[in-house]
Amino acid sequence: MELATAVDQGLPILIVLWNDESFGEIRRDLPEFGTSVPRPDFGHLCAAYGIPHVLAEDSLGVRDTLESNSDVLRVLRGEGGPVMLEIQRPWDGPVKTKTSPNLVLGTMTFGWDQASSLVDDAVASKMIQTFVDAGGVEVDTARMYSNGKTEKMIGRVVMGIPTDARAVIRVSTKANPAGEAGDTSMGGLGVANLQGQFTRSLEALGTSSCDIFYLHWPDNETHLEETLREVQRSYEQNMFVRFGLSNYTPEEVAEIHCHMRERGWVLPTVYQGMYNAVTRNVEKDLLPLLRELDMGFYAFNPLAGGMLTGKHAFDMGANTADGRFKGNDWYQDRFWKEGYFRALQNVQEGCEAQGIPMKNAALRWLSYHSALDGRQGDAVIIGCSSLDQLTENLEAFCEKENGKGRLPVSLVDLWNDAWASVEGISPHFAPYGTSKPPLCNYSHAQQSSSVGLPYARTYSSVASSFKRKPPSRYAGRCFSSLSSPVSHSGNAKITNAAVTEDGKQVEVRFHDGSVYRFHASWLLDSSPSQFNESYVRRSARGVAEVAEGGVRALVTCISGEDSGDTVRVELTRERDNGTTGAESHEFSGVWLHAFAPYVGQFVRHSSQQGGAIGGGDKKRNKDQDHLLSDLTISYNEPWGADKTIRSFSADDLYGIHSTQAQFLETMAIEGVARIDGLKAPLSYDTNAVGDHLEDLVNRAVGKMYQHPRRKSRYGVMREKMATAAAPHLSDYNFDNALSMHTDHAFIDGVQGYFQFMLQAQGSVRSKVCNGLAVAAYIRDTDPRSFELLSSTNVTHSLRTLHYDVNGDYCHISGFHDGVFEDTHTHPIIQMDDEGHVVKVSHAEIKRGICAIPFEDYEDFMVAYSKWMDLIEDDRFVCHFDWPENSVIVTNNWYVLHGRATKPVDKERIMVWGYIQKHIADLRYRLLKQRELETKTGLSSDWTTRIPNHVLKSMISIDPSARDYLNQPRN
Repeated sequence: MELATAVDQGLPILIVLWNDESFGEIRRDLPEFGTSVPRPDFGHLCAAYGIPHVLAEDSLGVRDTLESNSDVLRVLRGEGGPVMLEIQRPWDGPVKTKTSPNLVLGTMTFGWDQASSLVDDAVASKMIQTFVDAGGVEVDTARMYSNGKTEKMIGRVVMGIPTDARAVIRVSTKANPAGEAGDTSMGGLGVANLQGQFTRSLEALGTSSCDIFYLHWPDNETHLEETLREVQRSYEQNMFVRFGLSNYTPEEVAEIHCHMRERGWVLPTVYQGMYNAVTRNVEKDLLPLLRELDMGFYAFNPLAGGMLTGKHAFDMGANTADGRFKGNDWYQDRFWKEGYFRALQNVQEGCEAQGIPMKNAALRWLSYHSALDGRQGDAVIIGCSSLDQLTENLEAFCEKENGKGRLPVSLVDLWNDAWASVEGISPHFAPYGTSKPPLCNYSHAQQSSSVGLPYARTYSSVASSFKRKPPSRYAGRCFSSLSSPVSHSGNAKITNAAVTEDGKQVEVRFHDGSVYRFHASWLLDSSPSQFNESYVRRSARGVAEVAEGGVRALVTCISGEDSGDTVRVELTRERDNGTTGAESHEFSGVWLHAFAPYVGQFVRHSSQQGGAIGGGDKKRNKDQDHLLSDLTISYNEPWGADKTIRSFSADDLYGIHSTQAQFLETMAIEGVARIDGLKAPLSYDTNAVGDHLEDLVNRAVGKMYQHPRRKSRYGVMREKMATAAAPHLSDYNFDNALSMHTDHAFIDGVQGYFQFMLQAQGSVRSKVCNGLAVAAYIRDTDPRSFELLSSTNVTHSLRTLHYDVNGDYCHISGFHDGVFEDTHTHPIIQMDDEGHVVKVSHAEIKRGICAIPFEDYEDFMVAYSKWMDLIEDDRFVCHFDWPENSVIVTNNWYVLHGRATKPVDKERIMVWGYIQKHIADLRYRLLKQRELETKTGLSSDWTTRIPNHVLKSMISIDPSARDYLNQPRN
């Protein structure tokens, strides 16, 4: 669309593209960005638009093109355009379905007195330099290694190697729950101990920040919530780049990831665990989970502590063996077992027959035949106690010519046979237990938990919170892998369930008193038996079919257990072609309770009036800090043709406190109001036309702001900014309808709350849309679209070409030197921590980069098209007259406004400004406290404030507003 506009206007733009048939050079460093999509033909695209297409072979040809190509030179002189310059460099080779894992240098042997040979500073320095020369980057250590000596050695060694090598090294470390030496009782991941460990680690390493910060293993004496809060604090202080876990169970990995994502905290992106050719337990449960969470896996013990080198024999005894087994109970318990030695006998004989050292075969198995994939960020941690060992290990991972990197099929089979024989005695990858108490139980006491149930060894979505967009391709979902249902003190038990809305919804009451309605189509789509990998990967065509009404679901019957643990729902699937099908799905109370705040329609809490199932209102049950926010309800019903906008007198708002309170209540509840009777401006000069509006707003509510990048006190729009005088601004072309929008006026990073718009000259007609009603409608009828609209970040751009930094209008052909650009990136539908929609932000101009994830794009565009249609739908829109000298006020957080008509007989002049949310909240609180003083004789000493929760119990709101709140809902 922007290219078409540039072509239509003949703008002097040079469009520069890098095209290597993929995603540019990033692919060389991040292979997970690899793609088999063919290179787009931009020459055909330019031909279709009728603009020049200039091709430069590789970056070396760019200089010649810029200096000699006539089309490019003409654009650079500002004499024509646009022109596309494509810099082409074919990709080096075909995309692999799987790539070898990356390598990480393990340093457990550095300074360790039990290593088979001494690794001192000199040896360590040569090892790190050799590793870097071979292309290595990451160095792994831990606070407990050699009682902290290893970190100090690394700090000294890294500082002593050449600068060019030192610049690429990334060091990671781990904090240990058993103290810094790993030999004390638990509690090391408590706030004070964790903070101390990490601080001393960074001091020892001689740096202020490390690459990955791991939790070494679970601490069964510390609340995991406490540990994670300290991790986040350290991250916010830039003490590490990536967060990692090691030796945690899949259950805790899932819960930690969900816990961090829900709070917008740093997500774990790496898991370090035990994995080798004869220790593969991670393949069963852990790796599938990590794939869904977009976490890489770093394998330690690739040689099983030396067991896979072939140099040990069971009868020699572990304590006489060199290396990690000598005097080391941990390693002896893991691998020094007779069954292992028997299983490896055939492998060793096979390696000898092929002339391949057993150690080399074990490492090549990891590189070419294991479940590890470099595209997923996986790596192998290679340890060593001598420079020769490191060299041998590196050689095993080097790509050999003529396919020699891969093992013969016969050897792969022998490894598989060995694993099959030792699977029953192999060590678990998380051998140190779990955190105590579990995160899910601890968190539940603090807030609603998002914990789900197990099914068929898949770790699919259990609770779609739709709040923030994590980097996972299954974004917005919490994953859990619980081996048994988790107790939640009975809050999630189902006490009653009923079919409502002629089968379109199921209404469920939980033991905690909350009542929610679930849409039948969501139940069908999100059943534990339905929601699996094939579901999340289904095509955009299938999603579009559901979104467009091709498939409908109705509930025909519902039944439950006396225990309240589960409920069974009988559903009928209906298609437009007339086919039907009956299905039965069982839902756990835990499952539904976890989903309820995010996809359910909140009906009431049993503590409210109307206890019968199927009745009640939709008033939000949330005790917020600000009194005015209590009135901001999810008003789900369409406005309808009879919707009228409540009017207030400007004279009353100037001085009557009760009218001011009623106005604020109306703005919180209905989101739109009109102010009539404002005095005509004394002058239409830009600096005076809005004086009366500014004075009214300052008296009735508080200080009115304009966009912070402008120096003007209020914004002024004249007709020349809207039509013939600005033909380049297609958004203001009245021949083209402009979609509904909220204005993006961000003040101190917060979007303006109430927007005041004065029609200073000329009467017009306009329209507004209830964004909350549209969001609620989509949530009820199409949960998938709601998920995308509330989790996909879209970049909205301000009207950047219209104004200079002084707030003055500037034409494209005019001279100005202060054009600014402000963009804001967020989902269109925004929610609070409890799943309530609190803001709808939809800009009229989207000229920034819309960074929609590739895998979500088609589904998102289906959802976005639905959104665009609904915000212009008359069910959600109210048309109104806007007389001269009247003010339309909108709640800019959820009411969208459209483009007004042109005045019939004069130039249109409009003035506008914003009130920040906290200003409105504080003003309302002040008015209500003043009301109480008048009625009850309370102290007027404003140095003593009545607490909000006390004030709430004493005040009353405007009767008409209360009637509005209590009117029946469908």
